[in-house]
Amino acid sequence: MPHENFNREIGNFKRQRYTVEGTLFEGSDDEWNAYIAAHLPTAQDEEDLKELFKQQWVAEKPMTARQIASGIGASA
Repeated sequence: MPHENFNREIGNFKRQRYTVEGTLFEGSDDEWNAYIAAHLPTAQDEEDLKELFKQQWVAEKPMTARQIASGIGASA
């Protein structure tokens, strides 16, 4: 998991440059762009994830009587 300061778009650290470890990045714009490219998902990564999410990784199992009684998963 990256540090909470990394690649922020909101809050006190928005649009500031921090590494995934949470330290202030002090390089040039080109160095920052290379750093981001190395640490954020690529377009190919996003496409690969779409394929993974299509698969059923969690086995379906029947709801327990307690879940049914409580209404949990009633729309499932």
